[in-house]
Amino acid sequence: MNRRIAIAILVFAGLSLAPVCSHVIADEQPLLGYSAESSRVERQWEEKMRAIPSPENLRAYMQRLAAHPHNVGTTYDKENAEWIAAKFKEFGLDTQIEQFDVLFPTAARARRRVARRRSEVRGQAAGAGDPARSHIDAAVRAASDL
Repeated sequence: MNRRIAIAILVFAGLSLAPVCSHVIADEQPLLGYSAESSRVERQWEEKMRAIPSPENLRAYMQRLAAHPHNVGTTYDKENAEWIAAKFKEFGLDTQIEQFDVLFPTAARARRRVARRRSEVRGQAAGAGDPARSHIDAAVRAASDL
């Protein structure tokens, strides 16, 4: 009986380790559709890209991009685009900013809503240096510039 259990454990261990061995071999084989050299280069790029999104970096990037309202066509929208392009270049990517002329509707109804919100915000009492208040004020200014 003990001999059967030992054999069963060995067979189970051998089967459970088989995918690990094939994974190591798969990394040495060229990727499907790639030559051996371009496969090596592709794997290097993949490793570089996996190293970029650390939680600390992502938090800092999010805070930088969302620090101010960035409606389409505003100065902060342009600053965000330039900052993202600089980051992509820093990561080793070939980057350029393209400009497109698009219609961005700013209907009278939206302007009335902004004016109404502005009067609501002005009517609220907020402490000096309140970040929520300054964020709302910046959003109102950006929306009224459109």
